[in-house]
Amino acid sequence: MRWVAKLLLIWTPPFLKAKACREMSAEFTALVIDALDGEGPLEAFRGAAWEAGKRSGDRLKNDLCLGGGYEDAELAWRLVSKFSGMKFTVTRRGGKSLFDHHVCPVLESGGLTMCRNFCVPFVEGLTASMCPSCAVEIIKGAEGGEPCVKALANGGQDA
Repeated sequence: MRWVAKLLLIWTPPFLKAKACREMSAEFTALVIDALDGEGPLEAFRGAAWEAGKRSGDRLKNDLCLGGGYEDAELAWRLVSKFSGMKFTVTRRGGKSLFDHHVCPVLESGGLTMCRNFCVPFVEGLTASMCPSCAVEIIKGAEGGEPCVKALANGGQDA
């Protein structure tokens, strides 16, 4: 079913985008409320973002029958970026997929704080779910209103 995921990169029905936003918003809010019960607020927020990313990865794996390899993790990154309204290019270089974000709604709406404390942990959770042997690297952090460049580093496990 990987072909369905690749088709969604080309065209995503509006109802699917709305469903993804609704699920992620509700799930994330519930996770933050639960986490704020016992931890410091920022750590709880980051933890909830990581868990939301992990759950999104689990959902993508189940709904689209994706495997647990590098190719599937890259496809999940592409889908989540597209669903969230990001404009980006991807280049592969030396066992890494570099995601150069040209337009980032997370940065535009929440600034650097949201980028560092929501986006990065979310992507780390997504990656842990999709391909635990892969890692997230920040190649160039968001600064001066310019979005970041992140890399999905291949940990050696292929699709």
